[in-house]
Amino acid sequence: MTWIDQGGLLMWPLLFLSVVALAVILDRMIVFSTLKLPNDAQQTDLLDFIKKGRVRDAEERAKAFAPEFVSLVNELSGNAVQEKRERLATLHIEELIHNLDKRIGWLATTGRVAPLLGLLGTVLGMIHTFSSLSAVQGGALDMTLLADGIWQALITTASGLIVAIPCVMAHQACVRSQEAIAFKLTRFANLALDPGEEKK
Repeated sequence: MTWIDQGGLLMWPLLFLSVVALAVILDRMIVFSTLKLPNDAQQTDLLDFIKKGRVRDAEERAKAFAPEFVSLVNELSGNAVQEKRERLATLHIEELIHNLDKRIGWLATTGRVAPLLGLLGTVLGMIHTFSSLSAVQGGALDMTLLADGIWQALITTASGLIVAIPCVMAHQACVRSQEAIAFKLTRFANLALDPGEEKK
């Protein structure tokens, strides 16, 4: 609260951004950590069941270690033509990735806006400081007043960076996790639709 009082009005938007960003980071951590995907050996078992037409076994196997895979297994194992199964699988993967992407954009926005707000707060603080110094009678420069004004103005810049850096790191981590999950799902779907690829 001392920093907020000394940093000025723009500390409040920074505080708001930091609280929301923290909530988003915790929310995405829970989502990504609870998403269960099969490992390579489990994927091989599922592909084997699908190729042999043992849809029920594939479903039961998926439910045991990767509930999110059940719908994808159903779509890949259906009796529809391959083009339709491919469209259904693609739609399922896109929906899952879209759900993972929820609110991640807030982290990217905060990572860009927070430093700008901090810089703006510093500029406004410097303007106020030099304006106060120019009003001093007698032309004597009060170095104490100048130093106090500068370090207080820099508080917003430091605060903006403190908020932005974790947001940028968390955003990149989420994006990398999304890309890895999308690759794993797409690869599994391609192998299921074209089993000959697994042998290459």
